[in-house]
Amino acid sequence: MPSTDRHKPKEPNQGAYLLNRCGRTRAEVEQLLGWPSNTLTHYYQGDRLPGAKRRKALEAKLGIPITAWDQPEQQVEVEERQAVEISDNASTAELVSELRSEAIYQLRHLRTADLSPELRFKLADKATTLITSLGKLTGESAAITESKILKSPQWQRIEEAITDALEPYPEALEEVLIALKTLRVERSPGVGGDG
Repeated sequence: MPSTDRHKPKEPNQGAYLLNRCGRTRAEVEQLLGWPSNTLTHYYQGDRLPGAKRRKALEAKLGIPITAWDQPEQQVEVEERQAVEISDNASTAELVSELRSEAIYQLRHLRTADLSPELRFKLADKATTLITSLGKLTGESAAITESKILKSPQWQRIEEAITDALEPYPEALEEVLIALKTLRVERSPGVGGDG
């Protein structure tokens, strides 16, 4: 009898692997099964195991064997495929959700699986690509430098709010303005330190 323990599995499982590669988008799977998105996220990431009823539904509708959730993942090589298959009408939020799920899955597999150096490199490269794509979609890219932040309109509004709030305290305002000027000079490329 298959385990229906919903606690965190000790290693990546075949059920999560097959779910991630079922040929349908997360939105399609969610609609097909009628389950909450957060529940499916746990199954996609492999950090929770479905109960007996849900395993039967997953087998009937997606062809994932009931016992796959109790078996360690049996991935022999990295598939050459697109990171995520998304329907043409998928929203940005759905795409972000898909990319996050896939990136987490790849990173977890990279951490826990006994892999050859070549396969480990391929998985790390794939995870890096997913994370980069996710950063571009969400604006959370690692390419945002301190210099870019200091030049951004949002930072300018923050500076204005701070100086406005400190107007009744001229000594504090002067110290903050000196610190901000120093910060800009230190972070400006090709600018000397004499202001």
